Amino acid sequence: MAQSSVTTLTKNSLKVFDDASHTILRYTSNILKDPKNDKFRKIKTTNDVFKSRILIADGAVECLVAMGFRKGDDSYVLPSEHSLHDLTEVHQSLINERRQRNLQIPPQAAASAGSNTNQRSPQVPPQVQPQQLTPQLAKLEEGFYAKLETWTQHTMLYEQKDAQAKALSIIPIDDLRSKAVALAQREKESTTRADQLNQIVMDYLLLELLHWFKNSFFTWVDSPLCSSCGDRTTIAGNAPPTPDDLKWGATRVEAHRCTQCQSVTRFPRYNQPSKLLETRTGRCGEWANCFTLCCRAVGFEARIAIDWTDHVWTEVFSDRHQRWLHCDPCEDICDKPLLYEVGWGKELSYVIAFSCEQVVDVTWRYTAKPDEVRKRRQECRESWLTQTITTLNQKLQANIPTERAQLLQLRSFAEILEFLAPKQTDQQGYGGRTSGSLAWREARGEVGNTSNNQFFVFEPNEQDIADKEFRLRYCASTDTYVHSNKDMHHKQDELQGWDNYTYQ
Repeated sequence: MAQSSVTTLTKNSLKVFDDASHTILRYTSNILKDPKNDKFRKIKTTNDVFKSRILIADGAVECLVAMGFRKGDDSYVLPSEHSLHDLTEVHQSLINERRQRNLQIPPQAAASAGSNTNQRSPQVPPQVQPQQLTPQLAKLEEGFYAKLETWTQHTMLYEQKDAQAKALSIIPIDDLRSKAVALAQREKESTTRADQLNQIVMDYLLLELLHWFKNSFFTWVDSPLCSSCGDRTTIAGNAPPTPDDLKWGATRVEAHRCTQCQSVTRFPRYNQPSKLLETRTGRCGEWANCFTLCCRAVGFEARIAIDWTDHVWTEVFSDRHQRWLHCDPCEDICDKPLLYEVGWGKELSYVIAFSCEQVVDVTWRYTAKPDEVRKRRQECRESWLTQTITTLNQKLQANIPTERAQLLQLRSFAEILEFLAPKQTDQQGYGGRTSGSLAWREARGEVGNTSNNQFFVFEPNEQDIADKEFRLRYCASTDTYVHSNKDMHHKQDELQGWDNYTYQ
């Protein structure tokens, strides 16, 4: 009840919420400072401040009741024998909500909350050095919260029944399931129970879904082919979104100019997974967005993982292994969480996973160098991130059954233990990125250490496929590979180093 009343209060206008929450924090701060003082435990309903700030705000009186206040003839009274647990929870939640809205925290409220800020479930391993809140960091935290809130709301799109039905009408589920069953039968033992066999089938179904999505359904695009002549285009900036673009979440539209006819081809960056079932093309954001919807449609528990250093993928919960599996549809890779740090050479900072039930800081699943990662986490205070994620999860789980909430909590504990366990890698089996053009991957620093790879694979792009030819030249004088189309002067990629791209 405590969290639901705070949630109701936040739905008022900013001015009403500011006045009401500030007043409630004055009440709670006085009680926390001097719990035995009966004067602080009584709030007069005839008081002008109470009438002008509390009574007019939806959820304000509910906050008082949730903390334990009881209605009298002309006042609300907190009984002396009542525990301060609920009061402390409301107090801390209001502070968190005010911080997220960049509202000033009353000094007395901040002081009385100080002893409670560390009573949350840990989201990161210990030994994180505390950061001091500066104006610059406060601004960064404001942007960080906006991103958390945006992706939290976005996950509701994966739960839309019409979108899931649309996905199921496209996915060749019977074929994928029959392949999964055949693979599971090979692994089946004489002692395998029916429920265990189904869990094995679901794991193989996930692998089959990944493979189908990568190889038969979605396509990667760096620059779209010209809509007029079908030739190659290059990025020329952005174009204004149309009302139809905005309808499907494309607030950003790229403009690509044809290298031959000079006409401009628009590339809306759709953010609506249902629309992506139709376009079936994009980069990692579109891939993970659509794949996560497909996973939910098939029946997997899935969440989208956002890498703050610019990548997106999916996590799927395996009932068989009782843990979340990393799934990258762009790469057709499952359960290789160190791929990005070890294979691609990424320097991670934050990786946050979002579902309709939970937000989780999963950074520690994806690194074998936690000390280095901690040093790069400078966009918010760790205590602030933990409190903010806790508050978001309380909102998401406010109306779910108790049994389900308990299950999520148990999973969270198991996940924290997984994060705390040290990770080691022998550097084997983690190649560089394969999706996207070579030049694009090199510019992002995601090719990996190619000198240690056994081989390097050149992949044809859209123009090569259309021409049914792949053209690669090597210039010994400059030690450069040149990938081009029919017109040799139009370079697709230019890559340095004979040894970097030869079979060894």
